Amino acid sequence: MSFGGLIAVSNLSFQVLPGEIVAMIGPNGAGKTTVFNMLAATYRAVAGSMMFEGRDLGLLSPHQVTEAGLVRTFQNIRLFPNMTVLDNVKVGRYCRTRAGVFQALTRLPRTRREEREIEEQALASLEFVGILHRAYELAKSLPYGDQKLLEIARALATGPRMMLLDEPAAGLNSGESAELVSLVRKIRADGVTIMLIEHDMKVVMSISERIVVLDHGSPICTGTPEEVRQNRRVIDAYLGKAG
Repeated sequence: MSFGGLIAVSNLSFQVLPGEIVAMIGPNGAGKTTVFNMLAATYRAVAGSMMFEGRDLGLLSPHQVTEAGLVRTFQNIRLFPNMTVLDNVKVGRYCRTRAGVFQALTRLPRTRREEREIEEQALASLEFVGILHRAYELAKSLPYGDQKLLEIARALATGPRMMLLDEPAAGLNSGESAELVSLVRKIRADGVTIMLIEHDMKVVMSISERIVVLDHGSPICTGTPEEVRQNRRVIDAYLGKAG
């Protein structure tokens, strides 16, 4: 991926297996969020390919990527602040509906049935992440940690097989980070593969089965948390030069 003359991501190759939790780490500006934007079809790669369950993500639009079962959250929370918590999550579920404009306008039985199913799924997603009691509050009234959970609930409502979490622990205190780790493990136990970008090394090392390390847009190491912790290039580029 390049922006004008700047190469943002280069020579990157990795695989995430079904059921894994894989982290991508690296210094600010290493290209991590750019990778997520490419996978989600927000950016178009200038070379290479990205495959998800046999489909070339480079040929899909963002909504088609979501329909294919790959969903992402954002480094900077992106909610609809003046909508209720429940309605925010319902938005995520609409990618699974079949009713068209005519059915929606005429309120046919099929449409009403889908609307009930959307609300049921949205409520289930809120219960899953632990904020069902806030369903009818405005999204903007939620504390920061609950807004993070709301974004995850909306992603879950899409019915994903893989989730891309962009700095989910950013801005959380230690207790909230511990709860996040438990939630991510719970999501994986429910059959969803996880890839996350994270700067909190305590979270990364405690939750990841494998880690991909980027520096200046290129991979410098891929391995288990223990292998990454001991890798000299990672220590020098990201974890701090050893004396």
